[in-house]
Amino acid sequence: MIAHQLDHLEGVLITSGAAGCAYAFQQQEGRVPAFPADVVDTTGAGDSFLAGFIHQLCRLGLTGLADPQIARDMVIYASAVGALATVRTGAIASQPTAAEVAAFCF
Repeated sequence: MIAHQLDHLEGVLITSGAAGCAYAFQQQEGRVPAFPADVVDTTGAGDSFLAGFIHQLCRLGLTGLADPQIARDMVIYASAVGALATVRTGAIASQPTAAEVAAFCF
């Protein structure tokens, strides 16, 4: 995996749309399946995923990546944000609220 070749990185995320995503942070790696969604428009879904992940990094910090469950939960949250962005049209207007994400994945 890329993370093993670039050991100076904090981690790597690889998104694959409906096939989910893979991640590698420090000593752990995993896969998260995509959330099922009634897709209307995929514009901005990848950006939304990344925004959701960055939001979690801001909340929990890089130290959260050291804990396998917290790291996985961060990626699940990001995946939910990406999926929710596909159920409405547009890149900006489709961005879900924190409450929508919480109701969707937890």
